[in-house]
Amino acid sequence: MHECKYIEADYFTEGFALLNTENGFTHINMDFSKPYPYYKWLTKYFYGWAAFESFHGKKGFVDYTHQKCIYLDFDGFSRFSADGLATFNKNGFYGIINQSGNIILSPTYTRLDVFSEGLALVEINSKCGYLNTKGEVVIPATWSNGLFFHNGLAVVCDSDNKSGCINNNGELAIPTKYSYLGPCADERICFKKGRKYGYLNIEGEIVIPPIFEEAETFSEGYASVQFNKKWGIIDTDGKYFVKPELEMTRQFYNGYSIVVKENTVGLLSHDGEITMYPQFRNIDYPYKDIMLVIKD
Repeated sequence: MHECKYIEADYFTEGFALLNTENGFTHINMDFSKPYPYYKWLTKYFYGWAAFESFHGKKGFVDYTHQKCIYLDFDGFSRFSADGLATFNKNGFYGIINQSGNIILSPTYTRLDVFSEGLALVEINSKCGYLNTKGEVVIPATWSNGLFFHNGLAVVCDSDNKSGCINNNGELAIPTKYSYLGPCADERICFKKGRKYGYLNIEGEIVIPPIFEEAETFSEGYASVQFNKKWGIIDTDGKYFVKPELEMTRQFYNGYSIVVKENTVGLLSHDGEITMYPQFRNIDYPYKDIMLVIKD
């Protein structure tokens, strides 16, 4: 076990972990050997790039080597997406930059979310629509709110604050009649009816009835749900993979779910095995056999 005292530490993604130290923010690689520069602030990596601000006031994005930089003066948080684009804020307006450092769209809109599946939610005159990767409006701004695209669908809200889903052509795929809809994952969409949660398929049909007090988005074929104040895990057919007997379960990530049983944290694997870690106060998701742990 590699023991260090940090103010804050994040779990490994893309081969690096983000650390907050007395000297500033930095990254560490998986063999814990190579030192990396310190920054006034720094994010974890998103598709090969991390946003930063140096102690000299320079801002932008840095690659894995910390040698290649895209300098960009922006406000707040920014990150790249799988589409190779980042949205950024300057003086209250958002624009788009690519990984070559070229400005695709100068700061124009008061809201512009991260790209997903080639589209980014944009707000125009207090209504929401979507831009393509060229910065063109391809889904008109007619909705009161919206979310990212996941598996070809995006949740949108109408003027009555009812939620439905549109496809990437802007066509309504699921009617706006729900008080809550979650993102589409594993062809399942969490919905709320009254005070209970269930799941729809991508055609909008109820495939798992609303019987849960809480329900999370599906991930890697499973979803965490709360029933009778206990947490369990179901598969896409609604069958229990883990019965609701636990104090907490989190969604699967990199093959594991984090669970709490009798005030002890543990890891649940896809084969149903649970490994408990009573020696730690908390743990985070493992990444290639490395796991962030917190001791008392």
